[in-house]
Amino acid sequence: MYLNIFGLKIIINLPPRSIFLLVVLNMLVVFSYLIMLNIRKRRVLKFGNFSTLKRIEGTKRFHISPALILIKMFMVTLLYTVATHSITISLMKPVPNTDFVFCIDTSYSMSMDDYQPNRLEMVKNNVQDWIKRLPLGTYVGIVAFSDNGRVITPLTNSYTKIKEGIESISLSTTSSGTSLSNALIIGSSLLGNSKKNKVIVLITDGKNNFGPNISDVITDMRNRSIVVYTVGIGNNERTTQIYEKMKSVLSKSKLVNQSLVNLTQTFELPELDEATLIEIARSTGGKYFRINETIGFETTFNKVFIKNERIKLDSDYYVLLFLALLTIIELLIFAKYGAI
Repeated sequence: MYLNIFGLKIIINLPPRSIFLLVVLNMLVVFSYLIMLNIRKRRVLKFGNFSTLKRIEGTKRFHISPALILIKMFMVTLLYTVATHSITISLMKPVPNTDFVFCIDTSYSMSMDDYQPNRLEMVKNNVQDWIKRLPLGTYVGIVAFSDNGRVITPLTNSYTKIKEGIESISLSTTSSGTSLSNALIIGSSLLGNSKKNKVIVLITDGKNNFGPNISDVITDMRNRSIVVYTVGIGNNERTTQIYEKMKSVLSKSKLVNQSLVNLTQTFELPELDEATLIEIARSTGGKYFRINETIGFETTFNKVFIKNERIKLDSDYYVLLFLALLTIIELLIFAKYGAI
């Protein structure tokens, strides 16, 4: 049989022969308790003033105490399960069995303000919040990419270094495209020596228009047993509106850097290529998520990335610790209703 108590799964496995012996032991406990009550009463009647004791204490000391019997029976049962190794305790909890690399798009389109304060800052804030909830010991790497990619933070389990790396990410104002393939190649190189499950989280608002052939990169991900989750940001219609407005403002302004104006003239309209993101995720065993007004990062991350596993605990340690607590409770009860 098994019990679920406060997230703990307690499994007790007793064969029929052991159950019979346990029943006999508990019967002996009850029998011993009754004998103790009888001896106590005869001793008081023989050597004490029973009438005086009855006025002061009452007769509870000579009545059966169900609580005391149950505690004694429970203690014998626990000791028996420990002695016969018949009890197993396990706990569901997140475990650090996966190494992650976050590849974050920093192309200029990530400056659009359909998410506040803009797409890039929204991504940075949400990734930081999610990483805080990872199990201790989880290694995380950070890659920033536009038409090329660069390592921001190598694999590390130091949240301080990860946080500093994410905060240092800024928009690329000199690139004119997006290379998902380069991001994946750099991400896979960070996971090269990992002995755990390997996951890349690819976050972008554009499409792959630079770098090696994406099909070859996907094949390499499969060969390396790297699972890729892809996250798409932005609405293409809304992106077009914001882009045209931004282009118009930059073209009319005399206060902005001329390189930004030139960039808008050669910049290809950023368009979320969901088909490619879906194919990357599907081919590597991951999933694709679209971040929009109704589905945010919180919902997306909680769906997939944090996995709970059942961890077997040291059953003897926890049972004996509980027995120690029961012994203290029994002594307190016995102090009130114990021998005179």
